[in-house]
Amino acid sequence: MSDYISGGRAIFSAGEVGVGWAGGVSGGQDIAYNPIDVLGDLYSKEQIAVGITIRFQCNFFRLIGAKYNEALRVTNDTTSNGKKYLNQAGISALIEDTIVANKKFISASGLKLSARNFDTAARTLFTENATFVGIALDFNDEAAAL
Repeated sequence: MSDYISGGRAIFSAGEVGVGWAGGVSGGQDIAYNPIDVLGDLYSKEQIAVGITIRFQCNFFRLIGAKYNEALRVTNDTTSNGKKYLNQAGISALIEDTIVANKKFISASGLKLSARNFDTAARTLFTENATFVGIALDFNDEAAAL
């Protein structure tokens, strides 16, 4: 097996139901800290973690069964598998290698759509970009070995 990710993309699901896929995925985990101050001392004594936020961005996002220009249009229309899950916490994403079979790298859970954008240019596909917030981000063993 290779030592690099080739052909990586994210597969989105709600439970066992596949709802979409994305390419050009990036993300991270932000930890918020609050200082512990002592009266009469100008310097903080300690920084205490008070929260973790998961970011998950996709540069090319598609819902299964949605037309190219309606993938991220948030409405009450729940006719496609993906649309009814976009505003519910519970979507999960798994980044896997589409070239090397069964190679899974990073998983994110509790994802909820927080922003949507688009890109277009001459001689390119119209792309819809999605930003999600989430609850957990897990780097699988194969990702740690890279």
